[in-house]
Amino acid sequence: MTEINKIIEALGGKENIEKVDACSTKLRVIVKDESKVFNNSYWEENLEAKGVIRASSGVQVIYGKKAEEYRKEIEEKLDDELSDKIIEALGGKGNIEKVDACSTKLRVIVKDESKVFNNSYWEENLEAKGVIRASSGVQVIYGKKAEEYRKEIEEKIK
Repeated sequence: MTEINKIIEALGGKENIEKVDACSTKLRVIVKDESKVFNNSYWEENLEAKGVIRASSGVQVIYGKKAEEYRKEIEEKLDDELSDKIIEALGGKGNIEKVDACSTKLRVIVKDESKVFNNSYWEENLEAKGVIRASSGVQVIYGKKAEEYRKEIEEKIK
């Protein structure tokens, strides 16, 4: 298991991570359930953490210069998983005809719009800021990540 996978596991798994950030020497993570985060001694003994600060909504792990690197790697892992969930919510690979991104929107033409998950699912589970439905597809508002998700989805549906 890679170092990043061990860190994600110690945070309670991918599904427990709400938001990841880094501030100078600390990896800051907001989690859904703090009780799923491994104990402080585990972090220090097994994951080279120099210390752990716990708060009601998350944890800050002191990693020194590695904090920003770890933040990026964790976000990449989470985004990759999210693009798989987006494909599923679009009705699966076979339902996607074309993927595009325009400014803040992921624009997708689908074969059967009825297979696309409902708007509240997108907002509650897939980090969408909004959903616009059209006769031939859907536009999902993702902000600056729209282009990144377009690339990941295109790669996965080839």
